[in-house]
Amino acid sequence: MLLLAVLTVVVTISVSFWMGGVASLFSKPEQVEISGAYASKLEDGGWKITAQVRNTGSIDATLELLLINGKEPSEFGSRAVVVTPSLPLSLRAGSGMEVVEISVKAGTSGFLTGATVNVMFRSSSGRHYPKTVTLL
Repeated sequence: MLLLAVLTVVVTISVSFWMGGVASLFSKPEQVEISGAYASKLEDGGWKITAQVRNTGSIDATLELLLINGKEPSEFGSRAVVVTPSLPLSLRAGSGMEVVEISVKAGTSGFLTGATVNVMFRSSSGRHYPKTVTLL
């Protein structure tokens, strides 16, 4: 009887450590910050939107998609919106600042001086990181 009780305690402790390890795999946070974003007018009448991003989380993150006012850059027309560097963009945990530039051609639909633009990055884990920028 005593052997059964000891065995039960050992199995219970082993399972609790194992479950704790499994749970920690799903609870590690990625945390991407867009610490700054601004727009500047280009000489040709278009805009350059600059976003400064970094990963302050404890695991690596990958930015896989950019949405501008809810649309992917390719939806604005051929080469009307160009993202540099191209996505996906890997951000190491605790990494320094990365700069993402979004060039918008003059005359692109939905882009006017004084308009606000919603720039949103989506990571491979499905988290969204938005920032609003005013076109000057």
